[in-house]
Amino acid sequence: MTASFHVRLRLLLLAVSVIAACSAAPSQIWTKQISEPQAVPAPTQLLQQLMPVRRDGKPCESKDRRDAQLSALAALGITSRGVVDARLLLEDLDGDDVPEALLSIRFEPSNVLLFVLKRDGDQWYRLSSPPELSCWCRYGDSPLGTFAEIRSWGQQSFQPFRLIFVRGSGGGTGLCERSVSVLALHDFELRGLFNSTEERHEC
Repeated sequence: MTASFHVRLRLLLLAVSVIAACSAAPSQIWTKQISEPQAVPAPTQLLQQLMPVRRDGKPCESKDRRDAQLSALAALGITSRGVVDARLLLEDLDGDDVPEALLSIRFEPSNVLLFVLKRDGDQWYRLSSPPELSCWCRYGDSPLGTFAEIRSWGQQSFQPFRLIFVRGSGGGTGLCERSVSVLALHDFELRGLFNSTEERHEC
C-alpha cells in the first residue's frame, strides 16, 4: 500500500470519529439573554401557538403550525425549532394574589427550557432566566413533567411562600447525575437559593 493511501485512510477515520463525537454531544438551544423584564404575549396564547391543534383535537401539522411556533419562540427569544411538547403552570409565587406563569418547553431530542412570566396590569413579562432554567435532560424520565415543580415553603406576609424546584440530569462516560436548584421570585427577579446534586449513579 502506498503512503498516500495510508494518509487518506487516516483522514477518513478522523472524519468519522469527529462526526460520531458531534452527533453524541448534547445540542444546545440558544436563548436571547435579557437583563430586564421583556414584554411577551399572554402565556395561554404562547402555549396555543406552541402546541396548536385542529378542531378534532389532533396536532395540526401545517405551515400555520410552524409559523405559530416560530412566532411564539421568537417572542421568547429562541431561534431554534423542533418543539416536541410544552407545559404551562399558573401559580402565585410571591404572595401578591396575581399568579405567575411557568412555561416549560421541550425540544428534540432532550433539551428543556423553563420561562417564568409575570403579569403587571394587562401585560405579561418574561423574566431574566438563570442558567438553571435550561437542561439537556438526556438521562431524565419524562423531563417536561419533572423539570420544574412548585412547593410551598413557610409563610411570607401571611401568604404562602412558594419556591421553584428545578431538576436536571446529565452525565457521560458511564456516570449519570441528577441535580436540583431552588429559586424564589422577588419582585421581577428570580433568585437562586440552593443547588446540589441529588443523586449520582451508573448509566
